[in-house]
Amino acid sequence: MTRYAAFLRAINVGGHNVKMDRLRALFAEFGCAEVSTHIASGNVMFSAEEAAAGELEVQIEAGLEVALGYGVATFLRTPEELAAILEAAPLSEAPEGATVYIGFTRGPLTPAEAERVVALGGAEDSVTVEGTQIYWTPAGRFSHSKLTGATFERALGRAVTFRNDRTVRKVAEKLAL
Repeated sequence: MTRYAAFLRAINVGGHNVKMDRLRALFAEFGCAEVSTHIASGNVMFSAEEAAAGELEVQIEAGLEVALGYGVATFLRTPEELAAILEAAPLSEAPEGATVYIGFTRGPLTPAEAERVVALGGAEDSVTVEGTQIYWTPAGRFSHSKLTGATFERALGRAVTFRNDRTVRKVAEKLAL
């Protein structure tokens, strides 16, 4: 069995409300074991038979779409991948009190995608890319930034979901237990 964290897009936003007990039950129906969640924003930790993560992401997405009636982009990471993501996060470079948001994508960004995403940043928002992650640090509050998840998705032409660094760290800690 392999441990995974699933970061789900479109859970408990935009009128798509899902209780965490239902989400845990759905993952169990999909054959996952040791299912738990962290806060109500679509962070699921579980164990599953070892398979290609991309195949497992597609299976979970298909199951969630049938059960919930809408598409839910799913991004899986192992404990080792989360450790590397947190290690690469520009936390020490962030201004005091700032929050770093980590964007999860499927597959590494191409050089052209990375260039478009980094160009979204500026004086108010710092944006860097490392592998399959986007690191975004708004100068002020998240809600005051001109950037949104949709802005990043338009630049990429594909789905992305963001979590703050504290949430990713907590999920990584719970996943490692």
